[in-house]
Amino acid sequence: ENKGVFPVEISHCTQYGTNLKRFAVYLSQYQLLPLGRTAQLIEDLTGHKFSPATIVNINEQCSEQLSGFIDALKDNLEKAPVIHSDETGFYYESKRNWLHVATTAFLTYYYAHEKRGREAMDQMGILGDYKGIVMHDYWKSYLDYLCEHSLCNVHHLRDLTFCWEQEKSQWAADMIALLLEMKAITDNSRELGLQSLDEQQQQQLTAKYDLLVKEGYLQHPLPEKQPGKRGAAKKSKTQNLLERFKNHREDIIRFIRDFRVPFGNNLAEQAIRMMKVKQKISGCFRSKQGAVSFATIRSYIDTMRKNDFCIMDAIGRAITGKAIMPFDATYTYPHSG
Repeated sequence: ENKGVFPVEISHCTQYGTNLKRFAVYLSQYQLLPLGRTAQLIEDLTGHKFSPATIVNINEQCSEQLSGFIDALKDNLEKAPVIHSDETGFYYESKRNWLHVATTAFLTYYYAHEKRGREAMDQMGILGDYKGIVMHDYWKSYLDYLCEHSLCNVHHLRDLTFCWEQEKSQWAADMIALLLEMKAITDNSRELGLQSLDEQQQQQLTAKYDLLVKEGYLQHPLPEKQPGKRGAAKKSKTQNLLERFKNHREDIIRFIRDFRVPFGNNLAEQAIRMMKVKQKISGCFRSKQGAVSFATIRSYIDTMRKNDFCIMDAIGRAITGKAIMPFDATYTYPHSG
């Protein structure tokens, strides 16, 4: 009499195997299909009838298997010399919540939270002890952390364009030209294999920057507080932006001093765009657990994608508790520009 031995993952007399489970996760979490359409597609292709609730359970089980991966991911992000951070609103339990991201060219970590600011960032567990450079878009909660900062100049170009077109600020037009000149010079130098501009170039560009800020205050003197009125005097968009360019010069021009720092925060914006696509294709989440599971699985999927792993195979390994770990003590981080 011969008896077969079931794989270790088969724990019940009847259950779905790894192939069907990874297909369900792939369609709902990577291709972002709604649960109903995911179930319908699986039935049409395989003949197996899934309920949306079954797919939810499979996604939650996959997320639970990734706890070790998430710990390793966070540890490696803390070691990266430059990380890109951003956040975007999304909905679960019929309320507006926030998806936070910390990312590099090879790593992506998503974190779902009810808040946008410091409380969420502390619980996310990346920036508290981070010693490198964080690129962001001047959301002030980031500035509370003691790491070095780099501000997204793509956002600055948008803000300066508004000041030029709507408030007729010549200073804004001149600053746009200077930022683009800095970018062109650094791009050319990076192509030559350099790590930063030479000291003379940095001094020349910094002197232009400082002179332009001074001219900005001449063109847009700050309003004086009126006697008897409470609160600070109201400033225009241009005046507020001018204050930022004065107070955060090094954070704005850091990209000319260190070529690991890019001109803008494109990596984080690309990562965040995924959530907007998800909401347009398959809508919002019904529960917090669904949002948390999605953030965990997408952290894994996007990291696998960036490291050229087959997504379907990677999901299959995660489901069986053998998630791919592309990080170890010898893992090195190319710059994230």
